Amino acid sequence: MSKGRIELKVGLFVIVTLGLAAVMILKFSETGLGFRDTIAVTLHAKNAGTVVRESPVLMSGVKVGYVEDINLKESEGAVVVALTVHLYAEHANLVLDQNSTFNIKSSGFLGDQYIGVHPRPGPAVRAQLDQQGWLPCEAPFDIEEAGQKAMSQLEEVGHAVRAFRQIAENINTNLLSPETLDNMNSTIANFRASSDRLKVLLDENGTLIAGLNRSVDGMAEFSATAKDVAADVRLMLADYNGTIADSLANVRRGSAEFAASTAQIREAIRTNAPTVSASIGDFQKVSAQLRGSAEKFDKLIDANGPEVTKALANISAFTKKLDATTDELRATFTDNRDDITKIVKDMAAATESIKGITASVNAIVTELEKGQGLAGALIKDEGARVQFLSIVTNLDLTAKQLSTLSSNLNASGLFWKPPKKPIVIPRTGPPRK
Repeated sequence: MSKGRIELKVGLFVIVTLGLAAVMILKFSETGLGFRDTIAVTLHAKNAGTVVRESPVLMSGVKVGYVEDINLKESEGAVVVALTVHLYAEHANLVLDQNSTFNIKSSGFLGDQYIGVHPRPGPAVRAQLDQQGWLPCEAPFDIEEAGQKAMSQLEEVGHAVRAFRQIAENINTNLLSPETLDNMNSTIANFRASSDRLKVLLDENGTLIAGLNRSVDGMAEFSATAKDVAADVRLMLADYNGTIADSLANVRRGSAEFAASTAQIREAIRTNAPTVSASIGDFQKVSAQLRGSAEKFDKLIDANGPEVTKALANISAFTKKLDATTDELRATFTDNRDDITKIVKDMAAATESIKGITASVNAIVTELEKGQGLAGALIKDEGARVQFLSIVTNLDLTAKQLSTLSSNLNASGLFWKPPKKPIVIPRTGPPRK
């Protein structure tokens, strides 16, 4: 074979190989070497991930463009990544005429990242692109960032578990300690014993309540009878309205004079306020002692329940006696109407004497201001105040005796009279033989 023929074959082989290489370059090139019509679109993302130049733009798995450039840009006071994307002209209308969203995705779990386009029904993004000049793009999923957030969440859960464990230990140590459980058992036992005692006490008080009911019924009957007596008294007093009106007028005048005297007494007391305060302090001590006695009396009643029940039975019997007493009172009012009339007239005369009493009160006020007399000594003299406290004690004893006297009056009647003795008429003639 000649030398020229071999050179021709080699040249043809090189030409064919270069042609095939050019076809392969055109076929597998990401950018198409600039031979395809494209539309440039700018995307803004917070993070570009591992997207590089000439990374593909896929829409439903079909390549519709590629990434031309990646730069940092300031937008609205923050730094963003500006991705310049070239969309192929034959697919650009499909992308821009839909409500498309752009996000950075990965091929597989750890594959290369690309820009994905997701068309959705709705208004086209072309108006948004024409208005602001760029479209938003979602940042890729960052496994490391997600892992860091998961670790921080796990740490917070760990702190919460440790705190819960500490709370459980405190509950086991303090709240559920053997001593606390023993105290709870003792408390429950005491509550059960108290409930049993309360039940027994309620059973015992059943009889007491029944006695009280009977006493209340007796008092109701007595009040009805007293109401009838009051009606009789009202009818009786209706006949003496004129006399009573005059008496009330006299009482009113005497009250006015007594009020003036009281004002003078009040002024005298104000002048001697320190001494009166000391007297009131002593009286408060006496009141405290009386209060203590009352508390002891309550305890005594609690300790003597059966005796109290017996006393209530006696009260029930006493109410029956009160009914009889009211009947006697009604009969007494009927029999002594003349005496009551005389008493009313005496009241009118008594009101006249009130004027003299008020004059005496004025004189007493004058003596009080001078420190004369018993009342003046009570204000001025410390020894007299001590004697006055002794007198108060004696008055307490007297009140008890008056209580006994009132019981006797209830038993014998208010207007009790001795039986009338027969009148012996003297003889006018000679004695019989």
